[in-house]
Amino acid sequence: MNMLEEAKNQLFNAESKLKKRMTFIALAYLGIVCTWDLFYPSRQVNYRLDVTFEVDGVPVTGSGVFQLTVWTQPELITFVSGGQETTGEAVTVELPNRSDLFVLMAVWDEEEWVSTSHASPRFDDLLYYACGVHDRWKRSA
Repeated sequence: MNMLEEAKNQLFNAESKLKKRMTFIALAYLGIVCTWDLFYPSRQVNYRLDVTFEVDGVPVTGSGVFQLTVWTQPELITFVSGGQETTGEAVTVELPNRSDLFVLMAVWDEEEWVSTSHASPRFDDLLYYACGVHDRWKRSA
């Protein structure tokens, strides 16, 4: 009976150590995740783009919502301290008595269509600097 109690105690101690280790790992992971945004923040700016065409003397307007995401990241090997990305690539304009018109925010590359967030000149660069997003980002970061 004494050996059985000793085995139970050893098993209980092993479970207790495992729980402590798992708790430590979980708290360390949670701490890293929570502090990441403090040191490497990201911001998202939504903006609306309106496009107006005159069709048979009548103005026709379409609009779309785009999102600019700007982030920072650690400079390790790449020497890049952040980036930006624009999502929301088309504005739809419903033309009367015609099919819909799609205004694409992309540029033509000889090999393929390239998203504006990967092309130069970049639409998101225009927004970032010309529309004052750059100044708001610097003030809020």
